[in-house]
Amino acid sequence: MDVLQRLRTAGTTILLVEQMVERALDIADHAYVLQNGAVIGSGTPEAIRAGDLIRRPGAVSDTRLP
Repeated sequence: MDVLQRLRTAGTTILLVEQMVERALDIADHAYVLQNGAVIGSGTPEAIRAGDLIRRPGAVSDTRLP
């Protein structure tokens, strides 16, 4: 992810498709959540984390959708 951080800092736009949600949200300015190929939510990383779109700690994986 260091390379992505450097690109972001340089102002480069990146489309990142990632299953490790928390890692992706750590570097994102905006995120889209997809389920079965459809967008089911979007917003800032803070809004995505605060919503019900990703499972909370204690789930089998933090990358699974409800």
